Amino acid sequence: MSDTKISAVAVAAAIVVVTAVAEASLVEQAKSRPISLTDDYTPRVMPLILQTVKDH
Repeated sequence: MSDTKISAVAVAAAIVVVTAVAEASLVEQAKSRPISLTDDYTPRVMPLILQTVKDH
């Protein structure tokens, strides 16, 4: 492989790791609070997607 391809793979792997860590953190935060039947369940089911939509 060329150095450019190796660099691209390394960057892609780093992005995946950072995304996984961010999602795990968001899920942990969501699960740390109690939820009632009237609360919105979206933040608990897909916190990373919801945060991405809010950010962009």
